[in-house]
Amino acid sequence: MRPVSRRKARECALIALYELDFGSSEPKEVADRVLESAEMPDVVRDYSRQLIEGTWDHRASLGQNVAGFLREYD
Repeated sequence: MRPVSRRKARECALIALYELDFGSSEPKEVADRVLESAEMPDVVRDYSRQLIEGTWDHRASLGQNVAGFLREYD
Protein backbone atom coordinates (compact mmCIF):
# COMPACT_ATOMS: atom_id res chain seq x y z
CA MET A 1 0.00 0.00 0.00
CA ARG A 2 1.41 3.38 -1.00
CA PRO A 3 1.94 6.06 1.69
CA VAL A 4 -0.60 8.35 -0.01
CA SER A 5 -3.19 5.56 0.17
CA ARG A 6 -2.51 5.00 3.86
CA ARG A 7 -2.85 8.73 4.48
CA LYS A 8 -6.22 8.77 2.72
CA ALA A 9 -7.35 5.74 4.77
CA ARG A 10 -6.36 7.49 8.01
CA GLU A 11 -8.06 10.69 6.91
CA CYS A 12 -11.34 8.83 6.26
CA ALA A 13 -11.02 7.01 9.58
CA LEU A 14 -10.56 10.30 11.43
CA ILE A 15 -13.63 11.80 9.77
CA ALA A 16 -15.70 8.74 10.68
CA LEU A 17 -14.44 8.64 14.27
CA TYR A 18 -15.20 12.33 14.75
CA GLU A 19 -18.74 11.77 13.48
CA LEU A 20 -19.16 8.73 15.74
CA ASP A 21 -17.97 10.66 18.77
CA PHE A 22 -20.55 13.40 18.29
CA GLY A 23 -23.41 11.42 16.75
CA SER A 24 -25.63 8.49 17.51
CA SER A 25 -25.03 6.34 14.43
CA GLU A 26 -23.55 2.88 14.40
CA PRO A 27 -19.88 2.51 13.37
CA LYS A 28 -20.73 0.42 10.28
CA GLU A 29 -23.23 3.01 9.04
CA VAL A 30 -20.78 5.87 9.47
CA ALA A 31 -17.91 3.93 7.90
CA ASP A 32 -20.09 3.00 4.92
CA ARG A 33 -21.15 6.61 4.42
CA VAL A 34 -17.65 8.09 4.71
CA LEU A 35 -15.96 5.42 2.61
CA GLU A 36 -18.66 5.44 -0.08
CA SER A 37 -17.60 8.86 -1.32
CA ALA A 38 -13.86 8.20 -1.07
CA GLU A 39 -12.11 7.06 -4.20
CA MET A 40 -9.68 4.37 -3.11
CA PRO A 41 -8.81 0.76 -3.86
CA ASP A 42 -10.58 -1.93 -1.85
CA VAL A 43 -7.43 -2.77 0.13
CA VAL A 44 -7.21 0.85 1.32
CA ARG A 45 -10.93 0.94 2.09
CA ASP A 46 -10.52 -2.24 4.18
CA TYR A 47 -7.59 -0.70 6.05
CA SER A 48 -9.64 2.40 6.82
CA ARG A 49 -12.53 0.24 8.05
CA GLN A 50 -10.11 -1.65 10.34
CA LEU A 51 -8.87 1.65 11.76
CA ILE A 52 -12.41 2.87 12.39
CA GLU A 53 -13.65 -0.32 14.00
CA GLY A 54 -10.49 -0.99 16.02
CA THR A 55 -10.28 2.53 17.38
CA TRP A 56 -13.99 2.66 18.19
CA ASP A 57 -13.92 -0.73 19.90
CA HIS A 58 -10.99 0.35 22.11
CA ARG A 59 -11.98 3.99 22.72
CA ALA A 60 -12.32 3.59 26.49
CA SER A 61 -8.82 2.22 26.99
CA LEU A 62 -7.37 4.72 24.50
CA GLY A 63 -9.05 7.53 26.43
CA GLN A 64 -7.55 6.26 29.68
CA ASN A 65 -4.08 6.14 28.12
CA VAL A 66 -4.37 9.69 26.78
CA ALA A 67 -5.84 11.01 30.03
CA GLY A 68 -2.63 10.18 31.85
CA PHE A 69 -0.79 12.77 29.77
CA LEU A 70 -3.31 15.61 30.03
CA ARG A 71 -4.06 18.15 32.70
CA GLU A 72 -7.67 18.76 33.74
CA TYR A 73 -9.00 16.00 31.49
CA ASP A 74 -12.44 14.51 32.07
